[in-house]
Amino acid sequence: MEHKPIYLDGVDVSGCRHLKNDGIKKPICRGGGCIGIYKSCLCANNTDCDFKQLARKTQECEQIKEKYEALKLENQEGYEIVAELKHECEELKSESFTRESLISMQEKDIDRYRKALEEIEEHYKKVIKNLTTCDDSYDANISIEALHNISNIINEAKEEE
Repeated sequence: MEHKPIYLDGVDVSGCRHLKNDGIKKPICRGGGCIGIYKSCLCANNTDCDFKQLARKTQECEQIKEKYEALKLENQEGYEIVAELKHECEELKSESFTRESLISMQEKDIDRYRKALEEIEEHYKKVIKNLTTCDDSYDANISIEALHNISNIINEAKEEE
């Protein structure tokens, strides 16, 4: 037979052993006399009977369990988020290390190019000095050699990449 809830004082008392299916209370014997003939009588007037207290505590336990399960789920999600963030942090650390390495490599390249440029400038000055000489001291070999050196310096700088 299907259970029909009977609510009194916000509690389903249909499971109380003192209620019959027709809703009539069985007599409860206390201290030599029987009391409570109808559910509307004793149950309605006694908000703290043992059954109602137990039913309330059961409801509280169920609510607490539901909250616990929800919090447990939230907590698990929190752990998953933390794990993802830790992984992301490790990737960023690795990426940061890579960036630092790249910056270091770029700085080395800049130094190398700066040195190559200084050498090119020296040879360039020789060519200009030789070309601007208006006397017999002009030597085409000096200019050709200097241009050759400039070309070699540029090629070496490119090869080191």
